Amino acid sequence: MYTVRIRRNSDNKEVDCPENSDWEESSEFSWSEGNMSCDCNRELLFERALGNEPDDSRCSDSRYMIVSIKLPNGEIVYTEDSTHAQVK
Repeated sequence: MYTVRIRRNSDNKEVDCPENSDWEESSEFSWSEGNMSCDCNRELLFERALGNEPDDSRCSDSRYMIVSIKLPNGEIVYTEDSTHAQVK
């Protein structure tokens, strides 16, 4: 398990989204370039963490940002800033 902290860039609101899978070698690719790098999937996680079910997710790549991905031991394994992803 790990926790993904996602920021909605329009208002800088952040939420924690628990992921019920292990962080693996391929996980970084999923969040930086793969399926989880798209705003449509990030929006789903974000809204569900707030108890909402969005009905109009749009694909894009700038509305949501990963603040951090943290392992159960507190280690941050991935983060993004406004220009690029950083893997630790």
